[in-house]
Amino acid sequence: MNKKKSLTIIIYSNLSIGGGGRETWLNNFVNSADILSYFEKITVVNALSVQEMGSKIIFPLTVQHKEIDVTAYGKIKRIIKFSRFCRRHLKEEINNPNHYVFCIGTFIDNIAASYGCFGSKCIKGTWIRGILEKELAQRRSGFMLSVIKLIEVFLLKISKIVISNGQDTADFYKLKGVDSTVINNGIYLDKFTQKQNGNPIVIGFIGRLNLEKGIDFFIDSLPSFIGVKNLKVIVAGDGSEKNHLIEAITKLKGQVEIQHLGVVDNDKIPALLATLDISIHLTGTGLLGGGGVSHSLIEAMASGNRIICWDNAIYNQVCGSSFFYKAKEDNLDSLNEVLKLAIETAAKENKPDTKMIESVKEYSFQHHVKSFLSLISQTITK
Repeated sequence: MNKKKSLTIIIYSNLSIGGGGRETWLNNFVNSADILSYFEKITVVNALSVQEMGSKIIFPLTVQHKEIDVTAYGKIKRIIKFSRFCRRHLKEEINNPNHYVFCIGTFIDNIAASYGCFGSKCIKGTWIRGILEKELAQRRSGFMLSVIKLIEVFLLKISKIVISNGQDTADFYKLKGVDSTVINNGIYLDKFTQKQNGNPIVIGFIGRLNLEKGIDFFIDSLPSFIGVKNLKVIVAGDGSEKNHLIEAITKLKGQVEIQHLGVVDNDKIPALLATLDISIHLTGTGLLGGGGVSHSLIEAMASGNRIICWDNAIYNQVCGSSFFYKAKEDNLDSLNEVLKLAIETAAKENKPDTKMIESVKEYSFQHHVKSFLSLISQTITK
């Protein structure tokens, strides 16, 4: 007779649905009928570290939610507090070999999950949502970054299950001796519609305004829109480069129509994307880059947006990438050229990009969940 299957998700996040890809994923995941029926008990454990804009994720009544507020503590003490909090929760499942503990992140989340699972029969898994080394590169360097990288790899190697969100991410960690199963991100395709008509042509950058997302290149490309008629630019998000964006908007006032919306909750993203003719995605493969097939990309595809991106492994792994408007990575002139081509095409067609809508069908959330549950079923103890 099978023991009860149960799941704990550990995430160092404020759980704002405007927070980013992890929060988008979690909101979809815990509301999946297939997930809710497969596991007899689901718990989400998170740490509130800062006050972040945006509404909180709303969990189904059958999902337990346990949160600890660590805002009053320093960085090291936050990790300790969160780890102990997770340990207390997981004591309830210490002898259950069919209790799965997934940390949604490779560092603080993984430290907390590893401490919580130590000495237990639980199956600890790590879901790699991005490449930590690249995410930290703009804030850490030298000795501290090296230490974090060593800890991250150690924690991944002691995980019984490791999932990567894209083949490029899996390849990156494979070079560090970490094997993983690739499960691409997925979305609920029926949530996305198309309302573009090319009047005006709308270009959008939706996401965190950080260097790893390539916002600096997009900001530098804005002057190329001077003189382009019937064009509107929308930027939604917050981040370290917000002031850089505001300065550019001020300089171009009266020459280029640019609207900064700030943080937009994920439940409002489909309506926003439905109005975009062109969507910007500039995550790089260099030190200040990222990895994986992002939610923002496949959401834009489902909305019929024309995709502007770098010609690199992150985007070339995506089904339908041959139809993207690709620029040479980190090359502003090349970026300006593909932007011009996409604008001309959008103006000529006056409709959504049907090639994107067709290509994105592979990235349904139902398929995403099916892949996850298939992986879990291979580890169930009879």
